[in-house]
Amino acid sequence: MIFCGETLSPGECKWVQIPVPGTHPLECICLCGKNPGQTLVVTAGVHGCEYVGVQALRALAQELDPSTMTGNVILLPLANPYGFYAGAKRVVPEDGVNLNSAFPGDKDGTLGRRLAFALEDSLYPAADFLADLHSGDCNESLHPLVFIPIAGEQTVNSAALEAAKVLSVDYRVRSTARNGLYSWAVQNGVPALLIERGGQGQWSQQEVDACKADVRSLMGYLWRFCMPDLHC
Repeated sequence: MIFCGETLSPGECKWVQIPVPGTHPLECICLCGKNPGQTLVVTAGVHGCEYVGVQALRALAQELDPSTMTGNVILLPLANPYGFYAGAKRVVPEDGVNLNSAFPGDKDGTLGRRLAFALEDSLYPAADFLADLHSGDCNESLHPLVFIPIAGEQTVNSAALEAAKVLSVDYRVRSTARNGLYSWAVQNGVPALLIERGGQGQWSQQEVDACKADVRSLMGYLWRFCMPDLHC
């Protein structure tokens, strides 16, 4: 597995930096499964006050064992560290840009646009499937749900919908969005989902555990397509 210039051997895990033009890199954990397979990319922390996904990915980075895995997993717990550490609702505080409306990015743009550029430039080429984890912000209370794309190519939409069926959320919501982290991935041919769990700028262990279970379910779903008789 090669990601952002770093080579990982089967069964290896490594923290890898995603370069961002003109500022500090983003930090992600890459896990290269012992057995070959597809690559699942999972992101969180696009909005600074949405914590369930951030904590879930931090925990999974400690719990997942690549020596027992089929396929690869890339976990990015903080896509917008500037918003997270500033406690900023929705936006990158340096420029007021909502990162989830900043795609496609611009390597010469403001910080939010450069973050979007870095994410699409690094994550999309590596991903066979992408999941972006969100929560209700400080002023939002919601029921767990998943947004599924309907604005991409039919094969991409269908792949995302089938994967959504393995999640434990109660609601699947069709989305025509095109300019978010997951929806721009769909426009680039990568099946992707946005999962919402938690709200009001809080997190609980129960919500984190459910979020981790969703990620593991997606891993298992992709693994089924990599069994030897399916010629992954």
